Formats: sequence, structure tokens, C-alpha cells
Amino acid sequence: MAVKAGKGTVCILGGTGFVGRSIAAKLTRTGYAVRIPTRNRQSARGMLILPGLDLIQADVHDPDQLADVVAGADTVINLIGILNERGHDGSGFRHAHVELAEKLMAACRKSGVRRLLQMSALKANAERGPSHYLSTKGLAGAGHPEPGRRKHQVHDIQTFGHLRSG
Repeated sequence: MAVKAGKGTVCILGGTGFVGRSIAAKLTRTGYAVRIPTRNRQSARGMLILPGLDLIQADVHDPDQLADVVAGADTVINLIGILNERGHDGSGFRHAHVELAEKLMAACRKSGVRRLLQMSALKANAERGPSHYLSTKGLAGAGHPEPGRRKHQVHDIQTFGHLRSG
């Protein structure tokens, strides 16, 4: 279901998580249409009470589905991150943080999305991250925008408890 945008359309990857739910609520209250892809639409159905929210079942790791999800968005926010992985070789972190960020940049370019915000993490560092988590979060934010586009990376923030709007 396509939602009509008052102020614009924002696509939030990771929008069913703690930070994403708060951002989605704030955006819908202020007149933005919000599109959230999810692996399991049924488990996030409680979010459907938000006016202007479009909850789409999709595999964001599939480049074609990802391009479809971001198409028509004015802004895309990537909040996806994992804290643990199966195994201990860093491949799960690389898949979730680096490979997805690369696919997302390509999908945004293909779809003409003008703004992409990449959520990083405290002390993320591609070269000197002391863990797979921090080094891959640093690598995800290391992508370079095309000429004429600015790079926006959100990092070094902490989230505690309930996020207030206002």
C-alpha cells in the first residue's frame, strides 16, 4: 500500500527496532510518509497504527527488493545493525553492516534517492575498531558519495531508555 506523503517519504531500514520505531513515530506525527521494510511484517503489525506508515515485507539483502523499497523515497535511513553473529569470524557483521550499506548506496543511486543517512556507533573505526562490530560499523560509514552529494553519517550518540519527541 502506497502512502501519500505530505512532507516527503522516508524509508527506514531497521525501522522496527528501538531507535527506528521512535524515529518512525516522530516522522509520521510531523507529516512524513514512512516506509519500513521488514523480514516479518506480521511481527511488526503493531506499528500499523501509525498514520502514514507503510510496512513492507522484504529482504533488504536482495538488491532488486532493496531498489523497489527505496524507490520514490526522498530520504533513506539505515539503522540496521547486529550486536552478535553466528560464528566468530566477523562475516555476519560484514554482511549486516558493510555489504548491506554497499547494496543500499547502489539502490539509492539507481532509484535517485538524494539523501541517505547511515547510523554508525560510538567508537566505530574501520582501521582500528577493537571488535568486528566496531570495525564493520566504521567500514559501513566509510563509503563515499557521488560528486555533488554530501555524506551524512550519524555516530557517537548514545540511546538510553525512552526517546522523547518534541
